[in-house]
Amino acid sequence: MNKKLKNKNTGFTLVELIVSLGLFTVVMMISTSALLSLSDTNKKVQSMRVAFDNLNLALESMSREIRMGSVYHCDATVGTVTTTRDCDVASGGASSISFLSQTGEQITYQLNGATVKRTVGPVGPDAMTAPEIKITNLRFYVLGTNSGSNDQPRVIITISGTAGKRVTSSFNIQTTVTSRMPK
Repeated sequence: MNKKLKNKNTGFTLVELIVSLGLFTVVMMISTSALLSLSDTNKKVQSMRVAFDNLNLALESMSREIRMGSVYHCDATVGTVTTTRDCDVASGGASSISFLSQTGEQITYQLNGATVKRTVGPVGPDAMTAPEIKITNLRFYVLGTNSGSNDQPRVIITISGTAGKRVTSSFNIQTTVTSRMPK
């Protein structure tokens, strides 16, 4: 009886090995492609986050300087920028604003191509937004700077565009900044 058990071949046949190897290969290919897809998605999300963080920093910097500024002049291409000039929603606003900073320097923000540019006095313009951000619309609305107005001067900023390199995401942002400087 022991002879019969020793002579009986145990193990897998060639067909069984080929089938199991084929199934293992298919499962590994699916797993690898899923991992590569997740890695690619993670890189895209990180890229978008960096772009939006840059946009947030630019908007926050603009808001801070405008908040502490005075003598707001909407549309730096019209009139003398050292005088106040309102432009409300009915007039369509303007793509630039000029004002005096807290230190008395003339600062201008404007849409130049697809980026927001900042000019301080004669120096600039310097880009405020990263190349991954394409601004399609930048509008400033200045209200309450007229001498007869009892309102605190305020500036409404609206920005729209796209962010990202390969995969883009569109955005529309609006913020209102009220002057902290007394009239």
